[in-house]
Amino acid sequence: MLKLTSHIICFFIILDLLGSLAHSQGHRVCLLQDAPNQCGAFCLAALRPVYDHNSKMQAELEGLKKSITKEGLEERLKQTERHIMEAKSEMKKIMQFMDIKMDSKFGEVEKKLQDQTKIEALLKTLETKMAAFQATLLKTLSKTSSKCVPPLFEKIGTRYFYIEKENELSWTAAAAQCREMGGYLASIKSQKELEALQAKLNKQWFWLGINDRETNGNFVSEASGKPSTVFKWRKGYPKDGNPCVLLGFADMIDWDCADKSFYICQADNET
Repeated sequence: MLKLTSHIICFFIILDLLGSLAHSQGHRVCLLQDAPNQCGAFCLAALRPVYDHNSKMQAELEGLKKSITKEGLEERLKQTERHIMEAKSEMKKIMQFMDIKMDSKFGEVEKKLQDQTKIEALLKTLETKMAAFQATLLKTLSKTSSKCVPPLFEKIGTRYFYIEKENELSWTAAAAQCREMGGYLASIKSQKELEALQAKLNKQWFWLGINDRETNGNFVSEASGKPSTVFKWRKGYPKDGNPCVLLGFADMIDWDCADKSFYICQADNET
């Protein structure tokens, strides 16, 4: 490429020289029978500065190439490596920070789970204690309620009774009325208690809570559901088909529950 450029420049210089020599008088004319051989030395001398400048530029270009391929690339590689190392260092710091945060979060979650487990265990303990307390309370209330004496009840023997001598009701209605008063249709606990109650009666009949409405011949207490053990039957009683019991001042009979009569209530449900 450089050689071709030199020939082109030489060609134009020769043309210029030929024109100048053709119009000059008293000067020698160079007849170009063999231009490369006749004018080679002249062209080389004229183009020496161009050659020198070109060589200098070529050297600078070569130096620049060498600089780029070695020192420049090495510097860029070093800078890139520094950037990568800095990025890795930052990433390491970030990861360490994230690990600390995650460990802290996991610790908090684990602590919350442990606290929740403790709370659940505590709640179960409290529920157990509450159930035991409720059972104790119900038992105490049951005992207390059995000892509480409703109004109008009087002590006859060892227990409290109410004897209704004015209003007559059916057995079912009498049982309901005793419940409203805070008691139950009465059953007899002992022979001594039976005698104490009869001593309070007139010649009327009074409903007791004793009945065999569920099973014929199996007399139980309306208050407790327990079998009744104390009786004083009139001759010829009990009879089939009469499930409810009436008490008179002298003895007992079983009778139709739908009939109306006076009644006796007891305050407790033990008998």
